This record gives sequence, structure tokens and C-alpha cells, in this order.
Amino acid sequence: MFDAIHIGTHRRSTTPWPARAGLLLAAVLVFGLTACSRQQEHLPPPAPVPPQNGGTFRLAQASPRSLDPAQLQSVYESTVVNQIFDGLVTFDENLNTVPSLAESWTISRDGTVYTFQLKKGAHFHDGSDVTARDFVYSITRAFRLPREQTQLAREYLSHIDGTDLFAQGKADSIRGLKILSPWEVQITLKRPFASFLAVLAMDCSRVVPQDYVEAVGTEVFGRHPVGAGPFVLRKWIQDDEIILTAFDNYHQERAHLDSLIFETPSKGRRDYATDTFLRGQLDLLEVQPGQVEELRQRTGVRLTSRQELSLTFLALNLKREPFNDRRVRQAFALAVNRGELFGPNDPARMLPCGILPPGMPGYTRDSKLLPYDPIQATALLAEAGYPDGEGLPTIHLVTSDESAQGTVFYAKLATQLSKVGFKVVNEHLGWLDFFSRLEQGDGNCFTLNWVADIPDPDSFLYPLFQSRGATNYMHYASSNVDEMLSAGRRARSSLDRLQIYREAERLIIEDAPIVPLFHTVIVLATRPEVQGLDLTPMGMGSLSFEKVWFQPVQLAQGVRP
Repeated sequence: MFDAIHIGTHRRSTTPWPARAGLLLAAVLVFGLTACSRQQEHLPPPAPVPPQNGGTFRLAQASPRSLDPAQLQSVYESTVVNQIFDGLVTFDENLNTVPSLAESWTISRDGTVYTFQLKKGAHFHDGSDVTARDFVYSITRAFRLPREQTQLAREYLSHIDGTDLFAQGKADSIRGLKILSPWEVQITLKRPFASFLAVLAMDCSRVVPQDYVEAVGTEVFGRHPVGAGPFVLRKWIQDDEIILTAFDNYHQERAHLDSLIFETPSKGRRDYATDTFLRGQLDLLEVQPGQVEELRQRTGVRLTSRQELSLTFLALNLKREPFNDRRVRQAFALAVNRGELFGPNDPARMLPCGILPPGMPGYTRDSKLLPYDPIQATALLAEAGYPDGEGLPTIHLVTSDESAQGTVFYAKLATQLSKVGFKVVNEHLGWLDFFSRLEQGDGNCFTLNWVADIPDPDSFLYPLFQSRGATNYMHYASSNVDEMLSAGRRARSSLDRLQIYREAERLIIEDAPIVPLFHTVIVLATRPEVQGLDLTPMGMGSLSFEKVWFQPVQLAQGVRP
């Protein structure tokens, strides 16, 4: 899933595969933190008290386009959808798959048939029962809506038997979905897929109420959603705020908070979240560039960090000149000096060894990258007919990072690339404008951050690099890579799968449709009275607020970074 891009301090534990291994855009660099760690510093530790009910929690982010789970595209949608909707299963903070609306389940010995027993007495926000019919409808709907609206959902749910025929209009229903009773649903796969439970924990797999959706229509539902999650949408004012309130009839324990407000300031207010948090008007801040040390010194601020399963990279559009030439792409990659861009003292901004991030099955520390080599880059450009860059079209590098630090970073990158002959013009856009440009393919270079949807290398490689991948914005196509990625999905042995994905990763990097830049650590700043906020390797989009509560201020005093 894609996340937004911020250069500087970032904003999206290794678990046994396939317990839980993307598309949301956003990247940020973190200064002065230790990777793969969680930091919470207390002086002195607060007295333990039971969770307190009440209060309003406020945070700020870019405005989502829709709150329809089937149409999820970015972290800004996912963060809100996760509060409104629930699915059969969910992830805990260490990415283990645990029950949600499913009470229990069984998996056939051949790994293709999943039978779920649903909780009885679970309700949607409109009071209707959550039944097997709604789950079948929710999955089917992802293949009934236009493909361009549900690409991410289709990418993962297509493991279900019969989805292809249904999407092509050759079947009236998906044969792999069966309602065994109002409280029992069965899902049959085309072939075993070890991480399928993780697929069902994804945001796009959340259940929606069939009767309500059909009554109001898809467009209205995206703006006025009804789910079965811990919070109810009360109001959405575009470019202002989204207001959620606790669902009193939630199938689990009612949320401790009374309300949750996402402030969604209009574009151009890039420092809004930081300024508002420092004034005490927000309870959570995704730390921005260069702010870690400053925030450490502030009384009443707690920093929390965790390694994220993500990669920030330059995406090259192979349908646009000059990146339709493999030699030019390789020259572009060889001209990037990551060490110079980031410096030696950014331990939380991990330089990549390849595409897969630390903590992802298949990750290895041996570098697979095209190394910094400006001499070879210059030679490749000459071989491609661009001696010293003469005749090269201008590269328009488009990013959603509007921060001051981002401006500096991309200026340094443009300078590096100019040394071998590339002329780079940086364009900094707000999130919605950026994503529109990305979808239109209007540009030859973008900065993207991919956050894993499931802890499986398939979630990094297949959507991005399979020739028909849902988020293959590079328009990359390789028959060898396609076959490897398909073989990876078919393989039963974990060892075989890892070997396949590692080889595919090597070939992709050699073809250079992307230039990997860094893996991030997500850093959050909260007030010391905020308790119960779990941060997972899936970043901001995976935050869950039903267990968050406010400790009385007098007990939280003395807590500082």
C-alpha cells in the first residue's frame, strides 16, 4: 500500500512466515533512532491504573478519497477505514493473525478450503446483523466494481477460486465462496497460498452491509460508510475533519475513547500537524524531518518508533522517454549516491540491500543494488546515444513531499544526477494531486513508498512488478519475472518460495524499473497521558484506536523523552 513521501524523520519484528508477511504511499526519514526497536522513555514510570473511558483523540493527516474498503489505495484511507470496519480476522501488534468477526476457523489439509464460524450477535452500525451473506457480498463486490477502483483488493482476493470467471462476466457468482449457514462461510482457493489468512486481515477484506450498500449505492457509501468496527462515522467535512464516535454495540469491548477526530487540512498547510501538536491541540504526531532531537528535549512528549515493512524508491516510467531504454535506467540508478544523500549518522533510515525490507521473509543483507558508479553511468548514457547527457529529455521527478527538508533532499538528488548528464526538475505536490498524476502516468519519475499489506514477499513483488500488477506504475514487464512471481505463488515449500523471490528481486533490480532509496522506521510523538496505542511494522495505516485511553494528567506528569 502506498504512503506519502516526507524526507527526513519518518512517518507506514520479524514474525514467523507465513504468520503475516502493498498500496499506500508515504515516506519519511528518521534521525537519531535505532532501527528495529521501540523506544519509550519514562522519568519516572507512571503509576499503573486501569484504562479510563472518555475523551476525544485528535490527529492530522491528508484527506482520503473514499472510505470504501474495496476501493482502498492509500494510507490516508486505510487509517480511517481500520476504525470503521472489521473483518473475519485481524493482526495483533506483532502481525500474528487473530480472530475478529470470525470466532474460529478450519483449514483443509491441502490448504485450499477455509471454513469460518462467525460470531453471533455482531452488528453493523445501522443495527443489522453481520452474517455470512455480507462477507460473500463484500468479497464479490470487489470484482463487481470497475477494475480501476478495486485493483488492490482484486490483487489479493484473486487467490479465491472462480474470481477470474466472475470478473470476466462468465459466471453469475464466485464459486469459491459459499454460505453454509447464516453464521458460517467457506472460501476455497485456486491453489494453496500460505498467507491467505493475512489477506483476509487486510483493510480491503473488511465486511460491508449488503443491504445498506445496495440501498445507497457505491458513491454514497464511500462518503457515508457503515461498518462493524469500533467507531462510527458521524461527519466528514472535506479538507477539514473526519469525526468518528465509539460504537456502543461493538462486538468486542467498547472503545475507551468517546470520539476520534482526523483533521484533514487543505493542501499547502504542510506544517499544520507539527504546529498544532506543539500547541497541544493534537494527541499524535507522525514525526517530520529533523524533529526527533528537538522533540526529545520537550517535556510532555513521548516518542515511539518501530521498523516498518516498507521501501521508498524512485519509480521510473518505462512508457516514457528516456526510461524505455534499460541502459538509461541503469545509468540513473548508478548515479545515485545514497551515502551522500543521507549521511553516515541516520541509523533509523536504513539503506536498502534490495527491494525487500528487513523483517520480511526473503530479506538478506547482501547488497543486490546497482552500486554508485558515475563513470559507468556516463558510459551507459553514451552507449544509449546520450553522450554526457546530450539529447536527454528533462526528467520530471514528482513527489508528495512538500516539506522544507524534502526540498533540500530532492535538490541534492538532482545535483547528483546532473553530474552524469541528467537534467532533473523536482515537482512537490499535495497527496491527492500527486496520486492523480501517478494514476494518469503523467510523468517519467515518481518517488513512492510501498508499505507491505501482508508480511509476505509476494506483497512487495507481485503488485509492483508483475506485468499486470495492480500497482505496477512503472509499466515494467518481464516474462522471466512474471513466471517467477507466479511460481512463487504456486510453491508450497517456504524455502522454494524464498529462493524464487530472491532471484526475482535480483532480476528486477538489474532491469532498474525502480531505484531503491531507503527503508524507514516509523516515529510517533504522543502526549504522556496517551496509553494503549500499539504500533505495528505496517505503519500508520495499521493503527487501531479502540484500546487507546487517556491516563489522568496528574499521573502522567514526569513522563518525558
